[in-house]
Amino acid sequence: MSDAKPSEAGAPQGGVGREIELKLALPPGALAALRRDPRLRALAAGPPTERRLRTVYYDTAERDLARAGLALRVRTCEGAHVQALKSERGSQAGLFVRGEWEAAVPTAVPDLARIPDAAVRARAEAAARGRPLAAVFETDFVRTELRVERAGAAIALALDEGELRAGRAARPICEVELELLRGAPRALYELARALHEIAPLRPAALSKAARGYALAAGTAPGVRRARPPALAPGATLDEAAGGVLSACLEHVLASLDPAREDERPEPARAGDGDGVDPRAGAAPDPARAGEGADGVEPLRVALRRLRAALALFRPALAGAEARALRAGLRRLAHRLGPARELDVLLAEALDPREAPADAGPGLATLRAAARALRDEAYAEVRAGVEAPETSARLLALGAWIAGRGWRQEAGAEALALLGARARDFAEPRLDRRLRAALARGRALARLGPAARRRLRLRLKLFRDAAEFLQGVLPERSLERASSALSWLDDALGRSDDVAAMERHLERIAERLGPAFGPAERIAAGWAAGRAAARAERGRAELGRAWRTFERAAAAWSRP
Repeated sequence: MSDAKPSEAGAPQGGVGREIELKLALPPGALAALRRDPRLRALAAGPPTERRLRTVYYDTAERDLARAGLALRVRTCEGAHVQALKSERGSQAGLFVRGEWEAAVPTAVPDLARIPDAAVRARAEAAARGRPLAAVFETDFVRTELRVERAGAAIALALDEGELRAGRAARPICEVELELLRGAPRALYELARALHEIAPLRPAALSKAARGYALAAGTAPGVRRARPPALAPGATLDEAAGGVLSACLEHVLASLDPAREDERPEPARAGDGDGVDPRAGAAPDPARAGEGADGVEPLRVALRRLRAALALFRPALAGAEARALRAGLRRLAHRLGPARELDVLLAEALDPREAPADAGPGLATLRAAARALRDEAYAEVRAGVEAPETSARLLALGAWIAGRGWRQEAGAEALALLGARARDFAEPRLDRRLRAALARGRALARLGPAARRRLRLRLKLFRDAAEFLQGVLPERSLERASSALSWLDDALGRSDDVAAMERHLERIAERLGPAFGPAERIAAGWAAGRAAARAERGRAELGRAWRTFERAAAAWSRP
């Protein structure tokens, strides 16, 4: 964004080659109202400027630059052309932290030889492998720019409204970008919270480049998997908590983006910049998903991991703000359960491809009723995801993480804990969690459904904590234990799924009322039998999965 900052803004925060940004999305049409609002002008240090920016993104036909984590563009404004190369440098509490190298070029055609940094230039040339560069997609938008100074920070505020195009496919651009010019990253979130009181802003995790590559490929932008935080073995607990919570927040924001906007275009036509973004994937929209457990699952997993991180560090993160954040995240997570359960019911128990002939006539009625229930469940998901309080909560969480807000409420004991080595906190805590799970699991054959659910939760908490803190315990490899835990979790999860299936089949029968006739009873009986068979397969695997986990746990405990 640096080529479009106000002229007095100067270099990006941290010097040439680095930018720190917070991206916020708005519903189409909301940007015009925000632009006119006097409260926005009151935040600015001077008058706004407005420019039209046309930007073309280039790559090889094989998308070699994207594979290398690079985005190359040429932006044209008022007859001048500026080339920019951006690279991923990770994230910081959900903020974009990227490398950026700019150079003036004589035309709208990129020239890798003009990249000013020799090492970066060599990296880009190696990634392109001498292959020709061609336009993949473009953006065309009007940018209104303001400079904001508050609490010792200087921030470039840009309101972008226009269009993203790849061949004949197009998507709207309606977003706010906040770039840190000077000061602490928390200032970006604090400004975003002030803007949220004016307009329905929401944090966004997709860059224009990520959206553009997906549009060119004709896919939905992919949901990134959780990234383990990069923790040094000698990290303090404060550093570990900050790194883990930052990674978890990034995971949640990446999972939420597809839940809020329909980015499922028709494939671009051949010759119009089509191709596959190797990083995008084709993840379904969690709020509009089809059948299968993957629909809302990425968001459920991301929220579970964030809540697990808050629980893990609770001894050092005690305080009213932490409690409020945990409560809000718990309410959002609880909205997601029924949608996922009904996805599983449709995909597993009511799969028409597996139905015998006598179940077929009634099965169509059951599936229609299940889809109606699922639509209601996903409407509840959308209501929770798109609610203003959800965005407010995530912005508050980002500010809390970026500014280490837990230190402000910490007493002497908590501050001492935060300053100590994370390893000294992690080892005994993980060992206790593992011993408790092993003790409970030794009576696995006698555990009822509720007790098995509690055991499954204990195992998830152990695995999440061990993955979070792997960097401070490098000698304890989680690879073998993680594989065993996945198998065990799947076997235990089948019991939970079956209980949910049976509950929803009862709801369907109640909803159908008189329409639940003989044909529907036959289909429901067949579906219940499939659910029971699923549970039986889980029980058959449970013993073997548990023994495998015990061996892996012993190896993890004695590195």
